[in-house]
Amino acid sequence: MSRTICRLLLVLFFAAATMTTAIAEKRVALVIGNDNYAHVVKLQKAVNDAKAMAGTLRALGFGVTEASNVARRDLNFAVQTFVNQIEPGDIALLFFAGHGVEIAGENFLLPTDIPDATPGQEGFVKGESISLNNILIALKAKKARLNVVILDACRNNPFSTAAGRSLGATRGLARVAAPQGTFVMYSADAGEQALDRLNDGDRNPNSVFTRTLIPLLQQPGLDLVDMARRARRTVRELALSVSHQQTPAYYDAVLGDFYFAGKGRPDSIPVTSPSPDPIARDFELARAIGTQSAWQAFLAVHGDKTDSFHVQLAKAALKKLALGVFPGEDEPTPTRAHTPGETFKDCDQCPEMVVLPAGSYIMGAPESEKRHYTDNYNEGPQHKVTIQKPFAVGKFEITVGQFEMFVKETGYKTGNKCWVYNRKKRFWEEREGRSFRNPGFRQSAAQPVVCVNLDDAKAYVKWLSGKTGQHYRLLSEAEWEYAARAGTTTRYHFGNDERALCDYANGADRDSPIGPKNKSCTDGSGNKTTVVGSYKGNQFGLYDMLGNVDELLEDCWNDNYNGAPSDGSARTSGDCNRRASRGGSWFNGPAHLRSASRGSSDDLNDNTGFRVARTLTP
Repeated sequence: MSRTICRLLLVLFFAAATMTTAIAEKRVALVIGNDNYAHVVKLQKAVNDAKAMAGTLRALGFGVTEASNVARRDLNFAVQTFVNQIEPGDIALLFFAGHGVEIAGENFLLPTDIPDATPGQEGFVKGESISLNNILIALKAKKARLNVVILDACRNNPFSTAAGRSLGATRGLARVAAPQGTFVMYSADAGEQALDRLNDGDRNPNSVFTRTLIPLLQQPGLDLVDMARRARRTVRELALSVSHQQTPAYYDAVLGDFYFAGKGRPDSIPVTSPSPDPIARDFELARAIGTQSAWQAFLAVHGDKTDSFHVQLAKAALKKLALGVFPGEDEPTPTRAHTPGETFKDCDQCPEMVVLPAGSYIMGAPESEKRHYTDNYNEGPQHKVTIQKPFAVGKFEITVGQFEMFVKETGYKTGNKCWVYNRKKRFWEEREGRSFRNPGFRQSAAQPVVCVNLDDAKAYVKWLSGKTGQHYRLLSEAEWEYAARAGTTTRYHFGNDERALCDYANGADRDSPIGPKNKSCTDGSGNKTTVVGSYKGNQFGLYDMLGNVDELLEDCWNDNYNGAPSDGSARTSGDCNRRASRGGSWFNGPAHLRSASRGSSDDLNDNTGFRVARTLTP
């Protein structure tokens, strides 16, 4: 064996060895299960989940503090005591099963003595619960080697409803930006409900998520990401077996690998015959290990051979790992046939897509339909549109975090000026220093990107297409209305009663200083964007089709549908300095949130964003 090969093998050995978790490390865990809520809906399996998790973690070498049915004071004390025992270099894990709620983009864990509350009492609830963000900040400050937070808390909102809307998001928790060195996992994605059981005959003592996760924790050779992926896949399949949507989510900001049950021999490492080509042989070894250190070691030896196909592949693999895209997640699958109703992602950080069926519908609205601009009818004439093939639509609007990834990877410049609504003077003004990063109100990574124009949106879909090898694009206006209606013919996809809008859309509600507004209910948005998926979806499983942000489309603006195509394609003639936009936003009242309502955009605004579509092949 040549010195070069020996040197590579030695580097790879130490790279892998330094990233393997030693079971002898100090591991500490706090495990909490809350069932017996005094004033809100009780749960049945949270305590069982905590007991099962505590036993599993003890067997894996964790020193476990276990608590069940804890009130606020005891919960605060347990968290503080847990944080205090963490030392630099430790492995720290927090597991919470119970009620959690998202309020204005922030997540809170609820103690058993949390009072019932109604809209308008958000501040009170925050004070009586435990902030997830505060826990993450406290854990980061202790400088542990690794912090893991697992929450089986994505149940339905436990608070009473009032005026058609409950306090906080209807279900689930908001997406979270994990601090460096932290791995956060939810039992369900944003806006989804986690199942305790599959059906009335399901006698398993644990929730669907926890019963799936525990065996994976005990399996040698699974690191955090492998474990999370397998849990997502299994839970999703179990939930779909009872026609329910539940996909566990994880947020990874960990450098290196961690194995709960030891590294062992990962199932994914193939046994291959030695290759006569040293570069090919070393490439296969690096690919089998699959870590950043392994690829860096390969390039340290062979990186000067820039014409080598293996070197080019290694550089691409290293770039994907640096972006948080893991092997196999962003490989194009041109021969795979997606089926209507299916959800999928082409890479871990790619937008989640929903497959819509082919079909026909009547586009537009009759002149009799209630609207705000009675003298500016542009929603007709009604006409039949036929979508010939299934296509995929983003489940949510593109978020700040997704757009930020594109900007960081490409160096794309978006400008530093945006039209914003002056809430004091009550008019629109173009402001310097405003952009998608600072639109004039606080935005989390999980809220829809705003202050973007058509060029920005098209640059994003071009980048996404290149990243995945798939054809991403903007929706046409006809596709958008087909997706928004989801088979309905009413003003809104849920019916005609605008009093129910606050369950389905972030618009100008009763508390809004903006008019015209919906005077019949309150949506809790605070007159700005909210985390995507905070409101109920439509029959296709798409969220925020009405409200939150106005969505840019491919079509040039036309004042009516005369001459509009009937095949769902975009209109490429008309006023192409303006582009059609649909859905309305947090700024708009009920008239502009109708499925047929039309708008246009020719600049950057703090209420305008976009959603993507994907052409399916074959």
